[in-house]
Amino acid sequence: MKKLLAILVILFAAAGCTQTQEETPQQTEFYVQATTLDGEILFKHPVSSLAGSNVLDALLENGEDLQYETASFGAFVTGIGTLVPEENQYIAMYVDGEYASVGVSDLIIEEGMLLEFRIEAIDSAQILE
Repeated sequence: MKKLLAILVILFAAAGCTQTQEETPQQTEFYVQATTLDGEILFKHPVSSLAGSNVLDALLENGEDLQYETASFGAFVTGIGTLVPEENQYIAMYVDGEYASVGVSDLIIEEGMLLEFRIEAIDSAQILE
């Protein structure tokens, strides 16, 4: 009986040792860049936020001059700083050089990623197809 009790005490102690402490969220840094239609980079700077945050929240928390609208599919950027599209233009979002597959409110930041907001022309021929 004493042997069984000793084994149970050891098992409970071992189980207690394997419990993890509550992790504190880690800060992470990514870069935001604004590029005009002709390829001029207006700005590029780091943004720091909690790991696991979405880009929209991170930009707003860091005081970025961000204009956006919210639709049923999420938020989309209509301006950032002095980067504002003219008629027949829009702001495209690129992550590490690739066209983003999700919107600004669904994109989760990753350490060191480059988030580029780029003015692009709307091709009216594509709209009619």
